[in-house]
Amino acid sequence: MIRLEGIRTYVVGWIVQRKEGAERWKGNVVPFVDNELKKIGREACQFDIVLNGYMAFHVAYHEGTNYTIDLNKGTCVCGQLEISGIPYKYATRCLLYFNCRLEDYTSSYCSIEMSKAMYMEVMFPIVDEKLWPKFQWPLLDRTLRTFKRGPTTKERKRGQRN
Repeated sequence: MIRLEGIRTYVVGWIVQRKEGAERWKGNVVPFVDNELKKIGREACQFDIVLNGYMAFHVAYHEGTNYTIDLNKGTCVCGQLEISGIPYKYATRCLLYFNCRLEDYTSSYCSIEMSKAMYMEVMFPIVDEKLWPKFQWPLLDRTLRTFKRGPTTKERKRGQRN
């Protein structure tokens, strides 16, 4: 019990630190995602794009790899846009073509509001065992007796000889 309370105390301290850190964050997305978006934005310049329709693109990489992106549906051939919630290099190149803010196309799970809400929960301490309510188990009725299913041991042994 003491060990469990020690673990709870450690986890609560960690949650409080993370919550206080989240209070100082500025912007729309968490700092890690913001740094990733900046890095991806710098790397996105190496792609050539062709507009196929409204918000639909054909993206070509210099090594000969081609990607199809539909920003209306929020889909990409590589699947990175749907899985991570962060626009990958190909989609970023298309968003920069329209001068869109990358933060607007990230998942809501990357937002600061979602992170703050995650750390708002409270872990209450475990009450000492002496203060637990006393519980009296009801006496079992021995008349209701269950029997084992299947053949008895004697029948199994006879069946093996045949």
